Amino acid sequence: MARKQDNCGNGDVNEKNLVQSNSIASDLPPGLEDDMVDRAAVYLTQAIEYPPLTPEAERALVRKIDWIVLPMLLLTATLGAVDKVALGTAALYGLREDLGLKGQTYAWAGSILPIGYIDFRPPSIFAFAPLGGFLEAIIVPGISLLIAGFYKKREQPPRNAIVFSAFSSVINGFLSYTVGRIPSPAPLRLWQYLFLIVGSVSMAWSIFAFIFLPNSPMDARFLTDEEKYHAVKRLAENKTGIVNKRWKWNQVFEAVFDPKTWIIFLFNVAINIPNGGLITFGGILIKNLGFSPIQASLLNMPTGVMSTLSAFIFSSLAARWANRRCLVTMLAASVPVIGSIIVYTLKRTDIPAQIIGLYFVSSSLELAMNM
Repeated sequence: MARKQDNCGNGDVNEKNLVQSNSIASDLPPGLEDDMVDRAAVYLTQAIEYPPLTPEAERALVRKIDWIVLPMLLLTATLGAVDKVALGTAALYGLREDLGLKGQTYAWAGSILPIGYIDFRPPSIFAFAPLGGFLEAIIVPGISLLIAGFYKKREQPPRNAIVFSAFSSVINGFLSYTVGRIPSPAPLRLWQYLFLIVGSVSMAWSIFAFIFLPNSPMDARFLTDEEKYHAVKRLAENKTGIVNKRWKWNQVFEAVFDPKTWIIFLFNVAINIPNGGLITFGGILIKNLGFSPIQASLLNMPTGVMSTLSAFIFSSLAARWANRRCLVTMLAASVPVIGSIIVYTLKRTDIPAQIIGLYFVSSSLELAMNM
């Protein structure tokens, strides 16, 4: 499937991608290069040509990018997911009771962030959650594009695993435990402290990332001119380009009428049904097994650990089997199926087995979506 995908749409894309010849860029009218041709192709025509990289120098360049770009992307993705996980944790500390979220109302509170749904007579939480959903919608595709703009195709799966490792569950569990230790009475509700901490950190980091996170290797301040040249040049084999500001309607129609687009769309919808439910109700499920809010928060942390381990395992397989990503995705999605069987078949009184099954259910759903 990956091989077919690489060849899809070559008629237009490959004419204006990174491996475009210098003559194409030079023949364009002045001022139109950035609009008509991929920016990386223009950059290479204007930059000083340096000697080819040795394998050792290329590995050193990739390591330099890894140590600077990956931590920034990891923190961005993690903070983008923490607030969604925080909703389920806040429910452990009285959010439902304080806001009157009963029955399906709380379920809608969990759904409103991704779908932007607004009820006409809701608690005030409904007024701002859709805005957060709209602003966060770019995080996953934006990070995926950034990774594709810095790394070769075979280098991308392990980096995706690092960035989308569901580490947010671990951080949220730690924050929840910290908030749960605040002595009573306190000026604010415990769940309000949780959202204040998460929101403040996210806002501060967004300002930092806006200033320092590069859009592409050409904009990376931490790279020298020679390193920028090689960072762009080495991506020619991807045949996808890096930055192109021109909207191409023929590519839009090609994507809309491509059956693979709709298969991936339906796959993501199916994956997100259990994933969204676990984010909203995971902490509540563990609490209903007989644990206190603090215990439920701590017991919810291993879901992030399981997701991280699964990410490294299956991304390693994806990197090794470059043309079999669909098979790796099926294997990743089979782990939650095993967890569902454990939860459904074993007795509800078997608490350890139920918790282990819950960990398996949430282990690789996020990874399967980003494979």
